[in-house]
Amino acid sequence: MSIRSILIPIGLKTSLSPLEFLDYLIPDKSGVEVTLMTVITLPSVTSLEQNEIEELDIVKESNKKLDESAEILSRMGFKVRKKILYSRDVAEAIIEESIQNPYDLIILIKRRKVPKFIGRSISKSVLPRIFKPILVLTME
Repeated sequence: MSIRSILIPIGLKTSLSPLEFLDYLIPDKSGVEVTLMTVITLPSVTSLEQNEIEELDIVKESNKKLDESAEILSRMGFKVRKKILYSRDVAEAIIEESIQNPYDLIILIKRRKVPKFIGRSISKSVLPRIFKPILVLTME
């Protein structure tokens, strides 16, 4: 199987250290495009205009995180796209993105131990509903 298109959803608390693994996983990076995506959850009652949304701190922080991640992958030799999606549910946004675009591989970076009271794991919600190769990397 030839990997040409990879989706990596990241959040503000995602450690970037697992991205280093990609340098070993895909030695020939020519023609490989990585889409770094973050999902920002906005309440359904949000009535902000697009330019107002872009001024929110969460959007600015997410853009900074995407830029940091893109820099790491660009230095490795990957072509990188950055994408911000707005949704009420992060898992649903990831699933929808995987359906709408022809990714060869989806890489999920999950925290090793997430307290149960925080809620359901995004990876547990996504895994049974995406029918493409998925690699789950654990961050410290």
